[in-house]
Amino acid sequence: MKAFCAALLLIGALIPPLAAEEEQEKLVALERAEAEYPKKAYDKCIEGHVVVRFIVTTDGTTKDIQVLSSRPARVFEKAAVAAVEKWRFEPRKINGVLVQREATQRLIFEPGCTR
Repeated sequence: MKAFCAALLLIGALIPPLAAEEEQEKLVALERAEAEYPKKAYDKCIEGHVVVRFIVTTDGTTKDIQVLSSRPARVFEKAAVAAVEKWRFEPRKINGVLVQREATQRLIFEPGCTR
């Protein structure tokens, strides 16, 4: 069966600053796997979104992925988490030391079908 891919709209990562004078760094994606569109949702032309929070590790991989919200509930969460598990980012360095960072992203699911 052909996999259906979700349209992803990644809204800027929300990265808390380490110090008041430190400028927030942008999250730079190196690899972004597209979320597989759930077949039942695609067949019914359901669209929605999932907001996830995760940690970008010192090697740029993701961990501790949490769903903060989703609409509709329990439709796209698994697909969103599975995609974010495959994402890779540019590691963050502060004073020459690699550090982890927290990020929040919103994934939009739009099947592009007409009813």
